[in-house]
Amino acid sequence: MTLGWIEAVFLPGPLWVVPLGLGLHERLAEGRSKAIFLWARRLALLFALGVPLSYATAPGRAAAVYALPWVALTALAGAGGLVRVAEGRWRGLEDLSATASLLYLPVSGIWLAASRFGRGFMGFEEPIVLLTAVHFTFSGFAAPLMAGCLGRFRRGRPTGLYRLPAYGAVLGPPAIALGFVFSPLFKVTAILLYTAALWTLAGLQWRVAGGMPRGRARIWLRISSAAVLPGMLLAAYYGLSEYLGLRWIDIPQMARWHGPINGLAFTLAGIIGWRFAFREKDLSSA
Repeated sequence: MTLGWIEAVFLPGPLWVVPLGLGLHERLAEGRSKAIFLWARRLALLFALGVPLSYATAPGRAAAVYALPWVALTALAGAGGLVRVAEGRWRGLEDLSATASLLYLPVSGIWLAASRFGRGFMGFEEPIVLLTAVHFTFSGFAAPLMAGCLGRFRRGRPTGLYRLPAYGAVLGPPAIALGFVFSPLFKVTAILLYTAALWTLAGLQWRVAGGMPRGRARIWLRISSAAVLPGMLLAAYYGLSEYLGLRWIDIPQMARWHGPINGLAFTLAGIIGWRFAFREKDLSSA
């Protein structure tokens, strides 16, 4: 089966972004959830291999079955998020962001399985079904995790400006998804607010990276930060054009440009950078 742009953009999520992100969750975890993230990190790549296998066949029952290991992995990550909720690790903004990233990941798994089954889901058809899986893999899982890492790294140096990216990373992904259901105005408003939140996250991340002692974390985090400006500018451009009925840019074009910029340059580089940052930082003093 030939992969389209949306499928090609999505595959690095299960194969790279989520396994690396779960390893970062394990690094930051405390309490009972740490064992869950240990197993999730160990199983991540093996279970993610079912995703490209599901694209080796046409949509249908067999393709959906191949995707089930990925669904199971996202459910395991979601269980880790529920344990964090039970432990009260949602009261601080950095904890809320990290916990939300885990709770959003099973949404990606469910919608991917529905996409590979090929029958539509909850009244939606392709490419919206697959795009929902993409959205909750990158915007839902990776962006809140990065906001949580920023807050954890800056612990003891609070700033009111951090509230915008933290709340934006948590509330933005479901708000944008709900906009497809309820209202074009609600959707474009959510996109614009989410854009502002991620730009603020990028600015704070760039600033923090400048004070890191080693170059690897600094370089990767600044690549991530620099990518947000054009990536989210395209998202805002798409949202406004759709709301105004002008169709300046369509979904295939968004997949070709916004997908690689945000999905790889922003989230993948960001997670790699934060892994280096916390490898160099003593978490007991974080």
